[in-house]
Amino acid sequence: MINLPPLSSIRAFEAASRHLSFTRAGEELGMTQAAVSYQIKLLEERLGFALFTRKARKIELTDHGAQLAAKVVDAFSSLRSAFEDVTDQNARQLVVSSNTTFAVNWLANRLVHFQMQNPDIAVRILPYGPDLEPAICRCRRCGLGLQGTAKGLDRLQNRQGGVFANAEPYARRDR
Repeated sequence: MINLPPLSSIRAFEAASRHLSFTRAGEELGMTQAAVSYQIKLLEERLGFALFTRKARKIELTDHGAQLAAKVVDAFSSLRSAFEDVTDQNARQLVVSSNTTFAVNWLANRLVHFQMQNPDIAVRILPYGPDLEPAICRCRRCGLGLQGTAKGLDRLQNRQGGVFANAEPYARRDR
């Protein structure tokens, strides 16, 4: 089985083969035209044949290049589609990290109202117990981290761990 060439070279080839331009491929990838050209050269050296015919101010795929481009572009299209599917699934999801007691005694009742007002958003709770730390600072899946007691919410954290709300007065008002 053949080892794959470096992904950076494959990415450059895929973009250049779609645009038929090293300059436009570089713009898409955040690279210079020279960097794209260099990556293509590395790939051609590794494969042992030219992928592009270089002409004045334009490039064309060789027969080998066209054959490879068809499969590589299709593979990258499948990868993009897979990531879009996963991103779309998580885009309408709120994941909350909370200790179990607080989630059962205070949060669950409020989430019912939230879900009734926002039926297109799925809510998941990642619980933690007395022996576990809150997941908010270590877990990219959480949108919010809640810390509190059965009396109410003490802290609300965003994904980066910054505290941006204290809802204890609201908890008292609910009683």
